Amino acid sequence: MAERLHREGRSFELHVYTPSAATLPLGAHLATRPWRDRVVTHFSAYGDSFRSNAPRVVPRPSPGVALYVCGPLGLVASATACASALEWPRADVHVEHFERAVPVETGGDAFTVVAASTGQRLDVGEDETIAEVLQRAGFEVFLSCEQGICGSCLTGVVDGVPEHRDEVQSPDEHAANTQVNVCCSRSQTPTLTLAV
Repeated sequence: MAERLHREGRSFELHVYTPSAATLPLGAHLATRPWRDRVVTHFSAYGDSFRSNAPRVVPRPSPGVALYVCGPLGLVASATACASALEWPRADVHVEHFERAVPVETGGDAFTVVAASTGQRLDVGEDETIAEVLQRAGFEVFLSCEQGICGSCLTGVVDGVPEHRDEVQSPDEHAANTQVNVCCSRSQTPTLTLAV
C-alpha cells in the first residue's frame, strides 16, 4: 500500500509498533524504500507503545483521509476505539486482523457455485470451502489468511446471496452482496454465481 501511495504522490504516514529495532518486521526493507521518511517506528521496550500514544498518533478525521489498521486483536480494538472516540466515519476506517477472536466455522449446508465465465457448475460439499472447490476446478484463487480477515480472496458475486463469515467487509458491504470471501463464507441460496 505504501509503495502505491508513494507512486501516486499521495501523502501518508506508516506507524509500525514492535518491541525493539531487532524485532522490527521488514526493517531492512523499510530502510531502503524511497518513502522511508514516512515510516514512524514505535518501540514498546522504550515505553513507546500504542497503548501509551494512541491519542497522539490517531489523527482527527478530515475529508479525503482514511485510517488503516492491522495487527493483533488488542491493537486493532484500541485503534478502532480511539477512532470512534474521535468520530471517524466508519467507512473511512479500514481494519485487518492478524487473527480472529473466535476461529471461523467454514462448514455448512452444501450448495452449488457457478463460474460466470464458463457456466461451469461446481458442488461445494458440507466440509469444503468455495476456494478449495474453485482451485480443484482450475480457477485461480488468491489466498493468504484463510480466516476471512485479509481480503485476498474477495471474489465478485454475480447472482445469489452469500453467507458472509468474514471480518474484512463492512456491514454495508455485506448487505450489498457484491463480493464474497471464498476462503470461509458460504451461500444462503442453493446456487451462488461468482465472477470467476
